[in-house]
Amino acid sequence: MPSIPVMLPSRKHLEHEALRAAESGSPLIVLGRSGSGRTAFAGRILLARAQRGNPVYRLTGAHALRCVPFAALAAVVAQLPGVTLRAGTPAHLLATLAHIAATQRPTILLDNAEEIDVQSAAVFAQLADSGVLSLVCIARSVAALPAPVRQLAVSSGAHRVGLEEIGFDDAVVLLEGFLGGRVNVSAVSFLLGYSGGNPLHLRELAFDAQAHESLAVRRGYWTLNPGWRPRGERIAELVATRLSEQPAEVREAVEILALTGELSLDFASMLLAPEVLDRAHDAGLVDIEGTLGPVPRVSLGSALTPHTVLATLGRRTLRAHSTLIRATLPRADMHPHTRLALALHSQDLDVVASPEELLLDAVVACRARQFESVIVLTRMVEDASFAQWSDERARTELALLRTQALHEAGRVDDAMKVLAAVPARGDERVRMSAAWVEFSGRGNLPGALTHLAAHEDDSAQVQVFARLLLLVGNQPCDIQALVLDAANPALPADLRLRIHSQLLAESIYRGAPSDTLAGIGQVLDGELWQAASPSARGELLHALHLAGIHDSIHQPALTAIKARLDWDTLAVDHATFVIAQACAVLEQGDAALAMDLTGQAQAMVDAADPHRLRGLIAAYQAVAAVMLGDRDQAVESYALFQASAVTSGHALRADAERSLLSVELFLHGRDAATMYCDRLVEDARARGRQLLVMRLLHDAWRLGLHDSASSITEAAVGMQGALARSLLRYAQVLEPVEEGAEAACVEEVVAEHVGTGRALYAAELANRAATLARDAGNRARASALLGLSAELARPLVGVNTPSLGRIRIQPAVLTEREREVCARAARGDSNVSIAEELYLSPRTVEGHLQRAYAKLGVSDRRQLLPVT
Repeated sequence: MPSIPVMLPSRKHLEHEALRAAESGSPLIVLGRSGSGRTAFAGRILLARAQRGNPVYRLTGAHALRCVPFAALAAVVAQLPGVTLRAGTPAHLLATLAHIAATQRPTILLDNAEEIDVQSAAVFAQLADSGVLSLVCIARSVAALPAPVRQLAVSSGAHRVGLEEIGFDDAVVLLEGFLGGRVNVSAVSFLLGYSGGNPLHLRELAFDAQAHESLAVRRGYWTLNPGWRPRGERIAELVATRLSEQPAEVREAVEILALTGELSLDFASMLLAPEVLDRAHDAGLVDIEGTLGPVPRVSLGSALTPHTVLATLGRRTLRAHSTLIRATLPRADMHPHTRLALALHSQDLDVVASPEELLLDAVVACRARQFESVIVLTRMVEDASFAQWSDERARTELALLRTQALHEAGRVDDAMKVLAAVPARGDERVRMSAAWVEFSGRGNLPGALTHLAAHEDDSAQVQVFARLLLLVGNQPCDIQALVLDAANPALPADLRLRIHSQLLAESIYRGAPSDTLAGIGQVLDGELWQAASPSARGELLHALHLAGIHDSIHQPALTAIKARLDWDTLAVDHATFVIAQACAVLEQGDAALAMDLTGQAQAMVDAADPHRLRGLIAAYQAVAAVMLGDRDQAVESYALFQASAVTSGHALRADAERSLLSVELFLHGRDAATMYCDRLVEDARARGRQLLVMRLLHDAWRLGLHDSASSITEAAVGMQGALARSLLRYAQVLEPVEEGAEAACVEEVVAEHVGTGRALYAAELANRAATLARDAGNRARASALLGLSAELARPLVGVNTPSLGRIRIQPAVLTEREREVCARAARGDSNVSIAEELYLSPRTVEGHLQRAYAKLGVSDRRQLLPVT
């Protein structure tokens, strides 16, 4: 029995419905484009049926046999047990199949059913309709089916399943199956995008990248080199097979659309004859959308993507298509991405473009964050002939674009070499570009400021940029001056938006995360957002991320803003996005997932780290390691952070330093942690960052560095956000009340933490309250709160903190029997069930537990951390 193909998460519900329909005898029609996984989907249904004793016979339609009457019927009859197929009439074939069907009630699978001859289709449809056999048809569409099966498919008794493009979770499952290991989320995103959501293309792309050593295991994850593009034989063979049965003019139409990208129907009709477009559309190779709207659009269909199609074309074909497009379509009317595609292939074909065209195309690529494309388009910048260009402005602009692209690709030294060769090295834009590469790429703030030293003819923009770098680098700066800079319409939109983004982040640290969310909404509604580049827009995400950490990840305003953002247009750096997710799950207490995400982010920056993120990632990785008790990982990650530049992480660095308090305690002890906390608190107060003060005091309390709940409450006064509102009540619920006063209910604050996604804080608060109740002699209250803490902490696998109060089972201090008993008690087993499993008496089990508790320093099984 063959293994059942993997179930895709997005198709689980469809599969359950299809299986029920097949078991009830309904004809099952599975529809999807070639490579959509339709055969695998039907295969899971049929294998499940076969395991229950239902015989299955399979047939794949062939175009060459479509006109041969009863060819498919004969092929099926030949598979029947005990049948020797001799030359016979169609009536004989039908009688044989009907006889076997009446006794076995088989299932017949017709794959590629649109290629089944109509006579056989009529037989299968008739027998399925009469209920003597089950029929499963796989096809591109109902309309493509032979008429008899098509009539069956549209009947009320048939069950149809339409398979859409696969999603991210599906791609993870498939890629991990193909590659045999964990796959980095960045690799999943890139490969899924190139595949067009087609499982077959996804597999071939993964193997293509692997064959070209662009997909390799880094830090335990298959990680993709971001500069990879599909180009291997596997891709060429895949697309060639898909197009092989099409006439030459249809194949040419597909190739041309791959080169132009999406076109208006008017433009497509200028390049391609309408009848050719119609044939390509009918074959599922081209999509024509919005035919009733004002601007119908034409693009590739059948999960074909420009990358996969173009990977199959030789230079001669590319040159011919490029020439046709350039001669037919007015460049001024082309979509910018069409112009960019042509420009890139012109470079490969050594077609000389004008400086004006190159500049326009490179700007489009840079705004789309297609930095590898910018590098290709601007490679002439480093040629000797480039110096002979008479248009110095175009030369400078192209050099600046190349610098940015090289920087983003992690080639910092190459970027600085380009700037060093620019004739107008004193140009303030060149100096600001050099300062940014020095700051962000090399982590050298003093060196960056040197590039911005005042020149006599400088505009105000240079000093504004210097102030911005100080703020981004977490250094004292003139905040009020930056507030005025952000409102100055004379400054470029990108610079103003970057200032806005940093000021919004600063406002969070100063205690206003809720106002910041409103401010982000105002920016999104304003002209500045529309005028700025995607790169500048992406920096607003730092403030958005910080608002979630310091207010609530469940804040409705935060969710609404995320829903408004066009993430594809933003084209956020994947490592930045992943580390933001890691921070969010750390706030929730899920250290295992945070460790996974930070590991993936580190694998990404191993390939390229243009923004010096390694140190920031390492900080949060160290925090997760401490929560999981992994000392070796904590030491390694903390050393990475310590070795990183002070600019690493930009606006997020201050939060990373705050979170490292737990690492200081774990690695260096209480005194070192106290000194570290005092230093950060002093610095935060000096800079007016009162929310950071509140967070640091709360963290210090969580880590057992102090017991003053009132100091947390005092620090929370005037601070915004869900967390601050909960911390305001800590003194009420944790410190003794005056005689006659009503005690506040700790469970209410615990519930508030849970409601804002902070299960760890909730469990810690309940456990600390349990300790206070026990110290006060209220054992019943202590037991109830300890039970609440244990229940809240149960999903936090492997996590422990000083306030969580759990203890890891330490084999070195326990006997073998004590370890066995404790491990079962930690997972929730009763003494009776433990006794039965280990062939002991319940009293003996209790004795082992009590001796183990004494050695471990706990008093209750709920304090034992389950063994993972």
